[in-house]
Amino acid sequence: MFRQRISSIVNQMSDSIIFDRSDSVISSGMNTLRHLSFPERRDAYIRGRTLNQQKWYSKKAHINQHRATASWTLLTLIEVLAIVLASGRVFGKWDIDSAGLLAATISAGTAWASVKQYSPLASAYSITTKELGIQASKLKTVREADWALVAADAEEAISREHTTWLASRTGRFSSWKEI
Repeated sequence: MFRQRISSIVNQMSDSIIFDRSDSVISSGMNTLRHLSFPERRDAYIRGRTLNQQKWYSKKAHINQHRATASWTLLTLIEVLAIVLASGRVFGKWDIDSAGLLAATISAGTAWASVKQYSPLASAYSITTKELGIQASKLKTVREADWALVAADAEEAISREHTTWLASRTGRFSSWKEI
């Protein structure tokens, strides 16, 4: 399964990835891990993959939520400033007309925040964080016979989020086959 996923990624991204002849798809550490007992392999996977990814997605959810809040706050402050300056001009406090410039700034800021998709990314990353937490709990108690199925569910959570992210960033979603 791992080799199939790597082959699929390499085929799809061959124009973007540079490989060294000595690069091995399966590292010596992976080979060592394969010879360990099931509980040791399970714990290594939970710790090194599922919990590691959960931590990454949680961090990214917080960062994007902070950026969404900061963008909204800044744009709101600029709107208030535009109203104050426009009111000052209307009531003869000054002759400078900055409302147009501030309106353009607000429009550009709104477009930037929309393109960056801070709020949708924060939500998607938060959902993935929760899904990975659920999967980590399941993985801790799974029998070896059911391991592949439950681990595949955990990988699906990561793959689904990655596919969503890729579609929002590159516009090349239609060219990606299921990984």
